[in-house]
Amino acid sequence: MKLSPHILILLSALILIGILLSSCATYHQKNAAFYEQVYTGNYEQAEKVIDANKKLQEGRNKLLFHLDKGVITHMLGKHTESISHFKQADILIEDLRKNIGTEALALLTNPMAKPYMPEDFEVIMINFYQALNYIALNQWDEAIVECKRANLKLNRLNDKYKDNKSRYQRDAFAHLLMGLIYDAKQDPNNAFIAYRNAIEIYETDYPEQFNTMLPEQLKYDVIRTAQETGFYDQADFFRNKFGIDSIASDPNEGDLVFFWLNGFGPVKAEWGLTFTNTPGDIGWVTFHNEDMALDYPFFIGDLSRRDQNRITNMDFTRITFPKYVPRYPVYEMAFVTTDSLEYPLYEAENLNNIAIKVLQDRMFRELGTALLRLALKETVEKIAENEDETLGFFVSIFNAATEKADTRNWQTLPFSISYSRVSLPEGIHELNLNVVNQNGSESRPFQVQIKKNRTTFMSIHTIDSYIQ
Repeated sequence: MKLSPHILILLSALILIGILLSSCATYHQKNAAFYEQVYTGNYEQAEKVIDANKKLQEGRNKLLFHLDKGVITHMLGKHTESISHFKQADILIEDLRKNIGTEALALLTNPMAKPYMPEDFEVIMINFYQALNYIALNQWDEAIVECKRANLKLNRLNDKYKDNKSRYQRDAFAHLLMGLIYDAKQDPNNAFIAYRNAIEIYETDYPEQFNTMLPEQLKYDVIRTAQETGFYDQADFFRNKFGIDSIASDPNEGDLVFFWLNGFGPVKAEWGLTFTNTPGDIGWVTFHNEDMALDYPFFIGDLSRRDQNRITNMDFTRITFPKYVPRYPVYEMAFVTTDSLEYPLYEAENLNNIAIKVLQDRMFRELGTALLRLALKETVEKIAENEDETLGFFVSIFNAATEKADTRNWQTLPFSISYSRVSLPEGIHELNLNVVNQNGSESRPFQVQIKKNRTTFMSIHTIDSYIQ
């Protein structure tokens, strides 16, 4: 049978896209050997593995390569190299935001056809790692700039959402980290302002949205910096608010600000929603999901009568969407211990909880686009069936195969970040990170050099995690 020209064009497009997708093993499948090394703590071998996989360094997954490489070089203490990878990641994100061609391709296939676009919280975590990198290089001003950039990015991200605003609109930890850096620079005025801003966000946004409470250490730091700045009324206000009598510091001691990165963040999996098609007023259809009480009306009055009939005759449709599956950390709490004292580590950022809320908010914003994608694909299928039954069958198989959720994500991020401040005499100290779970505790020794009246930063990432 001789096929019409537009069907030949359709077949050619399907073949081309099919070839593209057939080579699309997921980023994580292609990079399984790298993750195996990371999850067992073999960071040097992990770097060798990811460097050897040249295909990952280009194409749709290039951003994920730089994010993972940025983390692994940070863990290895290669801070200048880590900075370079995260800078490249920032550039890629900006370049990807207006790539119209890949948006059109994704409407006919699925979001996996596009270069990876990170979730909002992933964009902000770039700045966290950059700040830690600059701190390690004693580049305090650059570290502060990264904290400020995190806040500016969040404002810009949320400004673009007309409906279903993200619940992740302000990051308390970015303000807290800024305060810690100003504190280390011996700038108590700006440190106090940053701490006070962090407190406001922890008290208003974080308990309800992310189940994260105001860190206890922050209460002491905001009072101390208020005193050092001469804001005695503010110091009294926070002392009364938090029930803290007095704050004393020894000028002959120095401080260790210790970050505990615990476990790994969630991974994405696929799930689906089924919508029934309910004809509405003339020129309108509504897709309805009973389980979640969702209704999405679409205007189709500007389509041809034939295409309108095809869409209204769609009884139901199923869309796929990613969801986060938590990887729970083995350790539930931790302490830094000296010879005589124990310092609890207070959770400051729960990335698992933030990730889940961010993705839920994005789902509600993008369900309309997903339904449009399915409507377009099923319309193409109906056209093919009218031309040739066999062709229609193959198009339906193609549609089923390509209706996949984008389950890519940045998998080397921690589950949560906790911190504390430890005051110590000048000199080299042998300390312990004591991590605790239901089966007991485990001690991990580390060494730190403290200078009088100076702040030293250190972080340790415990990677033990599991999926329930």
